[in-house]
Amino acid sequence: MDHVVGRLGPVHPGLAGQDVRLLERAFGRTRFLYLRRDDVLAQAVSWSRAEQTGAWYAAASGEIGGAEPSGREPGYDAAEIGALIGRIDEHNAARSWPATGARSWPGCPVCPRVRCGAR
Repeated sequence: MDHVVGRLGPVHPGLAGQDVRLLERAFGRTRFLYLRRDDVLAQAVSWSRAEQTGAWYAAASGEIGGAEPSGREPGYDAAEIGALIGRIDEHNAARSWPATGARSWPGCPVCPRVRCGAR
């Protein structure tokens, strides 16, 4: 998100520091969806694998992709997983949805192991 806001800032300099207004100016009515995985360890392991292999998604077609898949086999890295758990915890703590007035759907029927919120 910082990348997008950073690129839009020079286009709309009067909205510097007002990220939501900047996004709305550029894209119109903007909605946010916050997804949080309950199993932080599984999320960290998945993230670690993606970082190591460059494979960030697996499509229904069987296509595996990402920025630059390395083809490298993933390995267990306790330090990396621990650091990622810390980052995930920071990200989750930074998103205080009740403070934003967002609606929340714990146990979303579409993906019950993910907590969803929209604003």
